[in-house]
Amino acid sequence: FQFKEICTVQHSVSNVIPWINLVQQYANISFLNDCISICRVIRNFGLCLGVAYSKESKVCFIGVLGNNDDEVYLNEGYHFLTLKDCSKDRENERADNDQPELHVLPFLDEVCQLEFYKPLFLTGWSVIIEIRNIATLQECLTNCA
Repeated sequence: FQFKEICTVQHSVSNVIPWINLVQQYANISFLNDCISICRVIRNFGLCLGVAYSKESKVCFIGVLGNNDDEVYLNEGYHFLTLKDCSKDRENERADNDQPELHVLPFLDEVCQLEFYKPLFLTGWSVIIEIRNIATLQECLTNCA
């Protein structure tokens, strides 16, 4: 079981990204977080500085540092994000949690990985609303979807 990480990213507002080469394309990437995770894994080897991602196309490009002649022109629908820093997410609060569980959520047509926290109060979280008379986990999750 690995701790998830929180990564700080910088979103570029321009569609021209200087000093960058796009070196690898990944297809069928449904979520920006998945694209960032690919970059995160190879970042320590100098193989990723940022990502160009399109939710519509489900495509993730890995960007590396180029030279002063290099620049990337992003097509419409693409966003470029630079990975700044990453840290383990709530490492102390998660230390005693059980392994995450997979749950089928038919109403979303998804299988989700859920992690149940042992501590009742978590840093950075607050209760938005309390929903009463919930009998099952599925019913609880339906209220969040």
